Amino acid sequence: MILLVENEARLAKIILSKLEREGLPDVEWIRDAAALRAKFGGARPEVLVMHTSLPDAEPLALVEEIRTHPAWSEVPILILRDGFEIQLAETFLKAGVQQVIQKPFQPSALTRAIRRLLDIPKRVNI
Repeated sequence: MILLVENEARLAKIILSKLEREGLPDVEWIRDAAALRAKFGGARPEVLVMHTSLPDAEPLALVEEIRTHPAWSEVPILILRDGFEIQLAETFLKAGVQQVIQKPFQPSALTRAIRRLLDIPKRVNI
């Protein structure tokens, strides 16, 4: 399962549609850090895609919280962020994030990044 943490409904729907068309594993969408924390006791996602502009959490602290959680410490994290500051991206990478993608982005770039994290080759349509 791919867990998408995105507070912008319009963008979440675009991402969900693109991932479904690409045949990626089940995707679950939640809107905030509180919903993410509620997931800690359940099934662990294969990849976590998280927007940094969540209304109820500081993104770096949330990444650190995920990395210290015993069941979630190894979950690959892909960050979607508004704007791009090299130093901030490096800080996320040092905290254990696998990739940072700047918004706006092409949905195909996100799909490619998720496939790399899942180690799934691109689907070929015949």
